[in-house]
Amino acid sequence: MGIYVKLLFGVLALIVVGITVQFSSPSSDLDVAVRILRKQVREARAAEDETKKLLELANEELTLVRREVKAKHERYLNTERTAQRFEKDYARCQDEKNVLQRRLNETLAAPPKG
Repeated sequence: MGIYVKLLFGVLALIVVGITVQFSSPSSDLDVAVRILRKQVREARAAEDETKKLLELANEELTLVRREVKAKHERYLNTERTAQRFEKDYARCQDEKNVLQRRLNETLAAPPKG
């Protein structure tokens, strides 16, 4: 049984030494993984920069659209105010017409002076 324990400790020692050597010296797989990750980081940063630029352009476009909508709304309000003014003027003219029509009728119905 003592030989089996020595053999087991020997195998365990070889495993520990192998793991230590693998992590202490850079392996080609690890280098490749690091290069791939760095490349992915560069690509992600470039995509982020592009996204920021697109977002800025979209915000500028949105600002222009908001200005246009505001200007159109202001024109609509001006048109609405003008229409209300015309309606008031029309109502005033109708009232004056009615007054003049009534005076004409009264004048025509009155007996001649004379």
